Amino acid sequence: MTRSRIIRKSFNPFSRQTWVRGWRVIRTYQFRVADRVNARSGWLARRIRWPLGLGSPDRWPEVHVFRIGGIGDSLMSTPALRLLKQIRPQIRIVFYTPYVEAFRGLPFLDEVRPLEDYPHYSAVYSLAKPRGVMYSRIVDGYRARDVELLYEGSIPPRRHIARIFGDQLGLNVRDVRPSCVFDEALIRRYQEAWAHLPRPWVVVNRKSTSGLNKNWMGEHWDRLIASLLKRYTVIEIGAGRDGGDPLWHPHYVDLTGKLRLGHFLAAVAAGDIHVGPMSGPVHVAAAAGKPSVVIYGGYEHPDCSSYPENMNIYTELACSQCWLLMEQCPYDRVCLSRISPERVEEAIASLARSGPEAVHGPLEQMR
Repeated sequence: MTRSRIIRKSFNPFSRQTWVRGWRVIRTYQFRVADRVNARSGWLARRIRWPLGLGSPDRWPEVHVFRIGGIGDSLMSTPALRLLKQIRPQIRIVFYTPYVEAFRGLPFLDEVRPLEDYPHYSAVYSLAKPRGVMYSRIVDGYRARDVELLYEGSIPPRRHIARIFGDQLGLNVRDVRPSCVFDEALIRRYQEAWAHLPRPWVVVNRKSTSGLNKNWMGEHWDRLIASLLKRYTVIEIGAGRDGGDPLWHPHYVDLTGKLRLGHFLAAVAAGDIHVGPMSGPVHVAAAAGKPSVVIYGGYEHPDCSSYPENMNIYTELACSQCWLLMEQCPYDRVCLSRISPERVEEAIASLARSGPEAVHGPLEQMR
C-alpha cells in the first residue's frame, strides 16, 4: 500500500475512527485554551470548557476526583467539592488523596480513598514546565467521569487555585477556605502541654518540600526565632534547621521531624499564629481558622493561595512570579533575601495585637 493510500484511509470522513480522533483533538485543544484563560478569568474558562454547561461534571450523578502533590493542593480541592455537594446534594463524590486521614469524615465527601486506588495516570508530566500537561489524559478521564484537578496549565495564575479547581468542575467558587478533619482531643493535648508558655504560640515551618525557591534563608530564620523567643512561644515543625547545634530555650518547642499526619494537623491547629513559606501548613492553619504570616518572596503571587486573615509578604520584581519549582533561581533568590526578619516579626506582632479572638480562634471553626 502506497503512502498516499494510507493517508486517504486515515482521513476517511466516513470512518468512525476519524470522527473519534477529531473529537479528541477538538476537546484537547478546548481544554488547553480553557486552562490558559483560567489564569485570569474563571467565567470565560468555564464557558470554553463547558459550552452551555453541556457535559459539566457538576451535572454528573457521580464524580471521582483526585489531586496529586502535597497536602496543600488536596486542601485547596475541598472548597470546590464542598460547593458541588451544596448545589447537587444527590451527587456522589469520591475523593482520592495521599492524605486520607485529613479528609475522611468530611460531610460533603461520600468516600475518601488512597491515591493509589485511582484508575488513571496523572495528566501532569512535568512540574518544571508551565504547560506540562497531557490533555489527552484529561479527555479520557472525563469520559470515565474522572476529574484530575489541575492548575499546571494555568501558570502563572492571578486567581486563587481553589477557584481554578472549581472552574474545572463547572463551579464558581467564592469561599476558598479549605476543609479538614482535626482530632480535637489531640489539639487539646497540645494546648494543655503548652499552657504554661507565653502566648501567642507561634508555629514555625521553615521549609516547603515542593520547591527550593519558596524557602527563606536559614540565617534569617535563626534571627527571627531568636527575637520571637523574647516575647512569644515558638513551636517549630517541619524539617527544622540545616545543621548546627540544637536550639534550646524555655519558650521553644521542637516538633521537627517528629509528627505523623494527625499530629501535624493538630499541632498547627493548636497554635495561635503560623509562620512559613507557602506550603501545606498555611492551608491547614486556614482550615483551622488560624492566621498565617506567609513569606512568599517572588515565587507565586498571594492571589493564588492566600486567605483573608493572613499577612502576606511578597516581593514585586521583574521576574515575579517565577514559578521555578525544579530549576535553580538565576538571581540567587533575591526576592527572599530582601525580606528582613524585622519585617516578618512586625507582621507577627500585628496579628498578635489584633486580639485573642482573632488569633486564638475557637475549636468550632476547625471543620
